[in-house]
Amino acid sequence: MIGRVNDSNRVSESEVNDGSVNGGSVNDGGVADNGGRDGCVDDNAIKDFWQVDDSTIVFMADPTFGNILNFNVGAMVDLDIPRSFWSRLAGKYGNMFYWKEKGEDASIEAAVMAISSCLREPVGPNNCAEIK
Repeated sequence: MIGRVNDSNRVSESEVNDGSVNGGSVNDGGVADNGGRDGCVDDNAIKDFWQVDDSTIVFMADPTFGNILNFNVGAMVDLDIPRSFWSRLAGKYGNMFYWKEKGEDASIEAAVMAISSCLREPVGPNNCAEIK
C-alpha cells in the first residue's frame, strides 16, 4: 500500500501490486481517498480498510519533511528484509535533493521498483544489499 500526502494535506492510499483499489472512493488519479478529520488517518482505520497484516508494507510519501519516504513494515516482512534496507532506500530516493530535482512521483516510483526488486531476491544474509 502507498500513502501520499497531497497539497490539501489529505492522505491517499493505493495498492502497489497492480494499482487497483480494494475499496473506498477513487479520485480522478485512480488513488483512493480515505482521509480522516483534519487530513489525518487513524492507524486502525488504515489497518481495517486496507486489511493490513504482518505481510504488509505501508509506504507513506510526505513532502512535509526533508525525507519524503516513510515505511512501516509487518513482522513477516521484517524477518525477510534487513532493517537497514528501509533507511538506505529512504536515504537514496527520499532525500530532499533527489525528490526536488526529479519530482515526488519519480521518488515514489524508484522506491516501489527498489522494493519490488528486493522482494524478488532470495532470502539470505546478503539479500537487498543494493538499492536498485
